[in-house]
This record gives sequence, C-alpha cells and structure tokens, in this order.
Amino acid sequence: MRHILLAVVYVAGLLSASAQSFTGSNAPNSAQTFSFTLGVGATNVALTVSGTASAFSHVLVRKGSAPTDTNYDFSSQLDGQTNALYLEQPEVSAGTYYVRVRTPASSQAHVFTLICETNRNDL
Repeated sequence: MRHILLAVVYVAGLLSASAQSFTGSNAPNSAQTFSFTLGVGATNVALTVSGTASAFSHVLVRKGSAPTDTNYDFSSQLDGQTNALYLEQPEVSAGTYYVRVRTPASSQAHVFTLICETNRNDL
C-alpha cells in the first residue's frame, strides 16, 4: 500500500506543474506589467523572456504590487540576451506577483513572450 501511495503523490506532483504566457511588444525605453497568482501548492516559479543581441528586455518582479524600475523584489537585467529568474520557496509563496518587462533604451524594439512556469521538476 505504501508504494502505491508514493506513486500517486509523485504523479500528482507532475500534474500540478503549469505554465502561463504573456505576449507584448515594447519600444526602446518602455515597459509593460503583467500579473499572475501562485497557489498554495506552488513550490517554485520560473520566469523567462527570450532576447537577442539587438532586441532584449529586463525582468523585474514584485509580490503584492507592481514593480518599478527602482522598486522590485527580484530582477534579471542582462543586456543582449535572454533574461530569466528561477525562484523557489522560501523566496516565493502563495500570492499575486507582478512582472515588469522593461526594454532599455540600448535595445531595439522587442516583441516578446513572458513565460511563467510553476512547480518545475528541473529547477
């Protein structure tokens, strides 16, 4: 009986992984903000915005209210490449998170997809 219970818990963990995506387009020196909610069962979150050498955006995250360019909880601000954040408990907990996708003046216009994944097994 114990082995069956463990198998069910493992399968349930795999099924609880989820992804959500947001798309946008930023001119240089502009930003858009998106929100998502982490449920009580979330153990981690991965946030990714792909970029290239000439078109890229930074990722700024804040729990509970929208981040600004100077007020955020977490950020990935690499120029000329993909920006990603991988956060686990206790850094994240249930609640609403806001993600600011900011395209700096040094970038060309950036058409992007923000991917939010929770409960990933490979983090």
